[in-house]
Amino acid sequence: MLTTSASRDSASDHAGTVVEAQVLRFGNVELDRAAGEMRRGGRQIQLAQQPFKVLSLLASRAGEVVTRDELRRQIWGDETYVDFERGLNYCILQIRRALGDDARAPRFVETLPRRGYRFVAPVETLGEKTRPARRWRRTLVFIAALAIALAAGIFLGGRAGHRPLSSEPSERVMLAVLPFKNLSGEPQQDYFSDGFTEEMIAQLGGLDPERLGVIARTSIERYKDTLLDVAVISAELGVEFLLEGSVRRDSENVRITAQLIRADDQTHLWAQSYDRNQWGALVVQREVAKAIAEALQLELLPEGRSLPDRAGSHHPDAHDAYLRARYLQHKADLAELQRSVELFQRAIELDPEFALPHAGLAESYHHLVMVGGAEPRRAYPLAKVSARAALALDPSLAEGHLAAALAAFWHDWDRAAAERSLRRALELNPSFAEAHHDLGWVLIADGRPDAGLEHLQRARELAPLSPTIQVDAGWALIQARRFDHAIRQCARTLELEPGLTQAEDCQAFARLLRDRDARSLQTVRDRLRTVLAESSEGNPRRVALHYALLGQSDPALEWLEKAYEWRQPSLVLLSVDPAFDSLRDDPRFADLLRRVELPSR
Repeated sequence: MLTTSASRDSASDHAGTVVEAQVLRFGNVELDRAAGEMRRGGRQIQLAQQPFKVLSLLASRAGEVVTRDELRRQIWGDETYVDFERGLNYCILQIRRALGDDARAPRFVETLPRRGYRFVAPVETLGEKTRPARRWRRTLVFIAALAIALAAGIFLGGRAGHRPLSSEPSERVMLAVLPFKNLSGEPQQDYFSDGFTEEMIAQLGGLDPERLGVIARTSIERYKDTLLDVAVISAELGVEFLLEGSVRRDSENVRITAQLIRADDQTHLWAQSYDRNQWGALVVQREVAKAIAEALQLELLPEGRSLPDRAGSHHPDAHDAYLRARYLQHKADLAELQRSVELFQRAIELDPEFALPHAGLAESYHHLVMVGGAEPRRAYPLAKVSARAALALDPSLAEGHLAAALAAFWHDWDRAAAERSLRRALELNPSFAEAHHDLGWVLIADGRPDAGLEHLQRARELAPLSPTIQVDAGWALIQARRFDHAIRQCARTLELEPGLTQAEDCQAFARLLRDRDARSLQTVRDRLRTVLAESSEGNPRRVALHYALLGQSDPALEWLEKAYEWRQPSLVLLSVDPAFDSLRDDPRFADLLRRVELPSR
């Protein structure tokens, strides 16, 4: 139940009886809290439930600062591990759109950077019983707020030609680089436009971490060739600005166009076209990314830092092989991953000084292990060599530090080394969603679940529509033993991606660990038969997990020893995984845990 300012005043004065108003009126807008409806001039305005709750709370305390933490507690409650920051920003954006409000000259909702929000319009409460003196004091507050709002409007109106482009200059501005369109007329050229998009994201992600966040590639892929309106895309991603463009490529030349759009009014702030020949295409990409970064600095980030250079290749065929390899790598299919290894190796052969394909090769080796296409003991040593080569060529390459962390964490089980590498990657590119995601797992494995979930939350903010990161948030909550939260997170993922098997499996496993009832255990027994049939050459840890859930220590430990011999990556989570709780008093398990944890001690 929301609490009005009048009811809190009565409580603090210990006098008078207050009935909470069911209807709040400001201007020609009415909020009917009982019905959950907003009306303007008698006509209903569409507003989703969560933004309605936020608006209702703000309006009920007009003239007062409502902190972000208070909004979190009253609206979101305990469900804040991965959703709150992006959820609140989205709610405020929807409220402003419904009211026709402007964050730069607010008539209703004022932003107090890093603190919270204040409803600045006068509010009339219908059906509320208050003492006259109290009502008069509130009226004075509303008059003062209105005067401030009007004065701000006059001041800002007089400077309309010079208004800041960021609605909240001291807060982080969020930007999405939409997939650049392939105008070549040849679908096989998609790898080039996709590679250009990815390079733009990487370049801009390291620009100004305090003031600019860049949405990850995994969340913008779904907008490729989309017909959705800019306003819809910006609301779904929770961004204030979008960069869109196109690439036209023929046998000799490349033509690139790009434009920067402000989401709230769809103003085109900057646009440019570039015509270049094919030679040194990666240099062209860096040139364009740098020009866009400079435009962003001019328009959005006047005090921002300069864009760091990324080592590229002047060999067009090496660059082309690299882009093709990245394109295949993102498909996460076994055959495509194997082909990406060949193309990364081809790029390195053509230009051994080109750092990016070394890092990409290391990542492909890791992904091959994870999809069952390579043995950990063979693939990870090759990945480590490639990661070291990438960093030797370019120590400032965030992708190189990520590649080094993948091998350190999943193969060496060295959490400390992985954490150092990931933190360095984030220093270089604070918008690197994959690095936030992996650092979250490292911290959870190290027994620091709160810090780990914070980084996973950051990954979700930067990749809000990535099914992989959404599902992994559920699995991470399981490792943090927050089963109810994991179940709800998986439900939200299934809303985003209905029928996603990984999300369904995660949700079922969270329920099993939470309930551990007879029905759950029978499910485990049924699954064990299938797992045993599949795991002669596959996943011994998975077999061990099922035996552990059934309380059968001897076979569980035998299979764990086999997983250790195979150097199975997921053993790095052994010390926190709740599925193995039944083994924790067994000296054999303690010995295995000591061997797995040794590198981090």
